[in-house]
Amino acid sequence: MTATKDDELSSRIRKLLERELACDVAEIADDTPLVSSGLLDSVSIAFLLSAIEETEGIIIPDESLDIRDFETVTRMKELVAKYSASTSAQCADR
Repeated sequence: MTATKDDELSSRIRKLLERELACDVAEIADDTPLVSSGLLDSVSIAFLLSAIEETEGIIIPDESLDIRDFETVTRMKELVAKYSASTSAQCADR
């Protein structure tokens, strides 16, 4: 992922976090713990997952979900990149 696409993805994830957490996320770094710090709980993660899937046009299979993928913005970007690549490959196969 190029730096620009990476920055754009970070921005989109931060907007989703801001909406979900109802707070200013400007001070949340890409490596700030979100789950272990209590900023995100299971309900927040469920809403966030749905918003990420909708915004990014991806589907993350339930059996692939791991709470650690929501621990940081960086982990969420990696999750999106993984399933974006998977979705692109499936479309190319058609």
